Amino acid sequence: MPRQTLTPEPKPAARFAGWLTLFVLFVILVVLVALVRTKGIQVKEARTAQRKTGPPPVNVVTLTLSPVTISDKINLPAEILALKTLDLPVEVSATLLEKSVSEGQFVQEGMVVARLDPERYAARLNAARSSLAQAKATQKRLKNLHRTKLATDADVENAITGFDQARSALISAQIDLDRCTLKAPFDGFLDRYTLEEGTFATPGTPICRILDISKVKVRVGIPESDVMEAKKPEAIRVYVQALGDTPLEGGSILRLSRNARNMAKLYDLDLLFDNRNHTLLPDMFARVELVKKRHEKALVVPLYAVITRKEEKRVFVMVNGKAEMRRVSTGIQEGWLVEITQGLQAGEKVIVTGQRAVSEGRAVHVVKEIFRAEELGF
Repeated sequence: MPRQTLTPEPKPAARFAGWLTLFVLFVILVVLVALVRTKGIQVKEARTAQRKTGPPPVNVVTLTLSPVTISDKINLPAEILALKTLDLPVEVSATLLEKSVSEGQFVQEGMVVARLDPERYAARLNAARSSLAQAKATQKRLKNLHRTKLATDADVENAITGFDQARSALISAQIDLDRCTLKAPFDGFLDRYTLEEGTFATPGTPICRILDISKVKVRVGIPESDVMEAKKPEAIRVYVQALGDTPLEGGSILRLSRNARNMAKLYDLDLLFDNRNHTLLPDMFARVELVKKRHEKALVVPLYAVITRKEEKRVFVMVNGKAEMRRVSTGIQEGWLVEITQGLQAGEKVIVTGQRAVSEGRAVHVVKEIFRAEELGF
């Protein structure tokens, strides 16, 4: 007969360990269920309490309104121009013999700035003087002959005409000779010569450029939409990059062009400034700040504090610890600030940070209160 194999029975210690593991797992499961039920009760109680007390306060920053000055202004690039600029032209055909002053030198009216070769004009003048003397003698002789009836009236008239022509020729020759000496037509700086010595020049050729910068023009292009305000602005400030942040003083409006100078529809506005110390030079870069409107005692808020919903502009103010919505109307804007023309009063506290997280009647907690918009740090 085959031999039977007997399976040994588990020992008591092993059975106990298995039951202990099951028991521990059961206890853990019971604890987890209890914790979940407790958490659910707490959440339910919190929601119930929240429905009774409302949502928690929103942290906000408020701006207490007080009247200030706000301006509607534009800031535009500009250039500095000399009061007068002249490219001094040659009026006779001649060779440039001499540049009489140095480039950049100050010249007074009437000072010689260049000389042309006068030789042929001096010769023409001498010939004209001789012709005039001969015509004068001929006129005198024929007048004497006319008294003795030896010359006709026509002879005398021809002599007079010849004398007048000779005198005109002399005057013309003298003028051409004088034109060989070029003089400054006004006080200013000789900016540069445009011809070199030895160059033959013809009438109309510029020989040098003279600038009058005792006063300067600041020329700025005004957009078509701002032309009317530019005629009588509230204020104009001009800043020259080379002179720092201090605006120029004592300027006045010289002219406003009647035609736009280019397709951009910019109208030239020229501002006149005294420049006796010659610190302002032509072609310097400048900026013009033109104040179109200025409102005193205005209430202003940061532009981002105004919320637009359904084409309505709104801001939130804090009243008794809660947010209150106000419909407002806005006016002029200066930088990141905007004028509130309706809907707010001085002394009210406008929510300028956290305004998009609040709603009508929502409790707010003021973490910072400011009294000037500049304190926001922009």
